[in-house]
Amino acid sequence: MLNNSYINNIYVIQYFIGYIKDRVYQTVPRDIEELKQRIRDEFQRIPQDMIERACRSVPERLEIIVQNNGGHYFKYWNAVSCQAK
Repeated sequence: MLNNSYINNIYVIQYFIGYIKDRVYQTVPRDIEELKQRIRDEFQRIPQDMIERACRSVPERLEIIVQNNGGHYFKYWNAVSCQAK
């Protein structure tokens, strides 16, 4: 069984994957090479403050897990955001 901190980190990572995916697929890439390059470019463009907020949000997310005894915490997930303010 995975520990909660591992699961929590996965969701922070998934946030960034979704962010990149939205930006990469604004238009359809011509081929796999263009897709790869867009992904590399967009990772380089992630704002530093967004990365810092994501890192700072991990303790809050872990606290939500603790408060819910490791149970269903997804309904509280949006309360802790990585997005720009």
